[in-house]
Amino acid sequence: LFSAASYGSIRCLRYLLEYESADSHIRSYNGFQPIHYASASGHSECVKFLLNFAPDTVNEQTTALLTPIYLACQKGSLETAQILASRGANCKLRDENGLNCLHAGWIFFVFSLFFSNFNRLFQLVKILNCILFNGW
Repeated sequence: LFSAASYGSIRCLRYLLEYESADSHIRSYNGFQPIHYASASGHSECVKFLLNFAPDTVNEQTTALLTPIYLACQKGSLETAQILASRGANCKLRDENGLNCLHAGWIFFVFSLFFSNFNRLFQLVKILNCILFNGW
């Protein structure tokens, strides 16, 4: 189930849950359930399927108190976060560091701004090096 959710295979999820009677509430060593893996990977269709199969998992927390919506926001998966919110995800639940999904979303936003600007800065430095040292 964990691999199917992580890789976004709805066919595998459906087979395991409907035909093999797999437990949709099973937890990995870190407390992740299939809904956490699908959310963290941004697999919106798998998240929808898992929530239809086990709607009570929408606010489940891992051992680090991470929720599916926190993980979706942490990865910048807007569509997945919207699906979870529409299904009743609690945005106020906090992780072990006192952060909620809003904090996770902001951290993703800041890092993506930094790295996208960092790449632009790196390109600028390369161009300046060519101009200065190659005599453009």
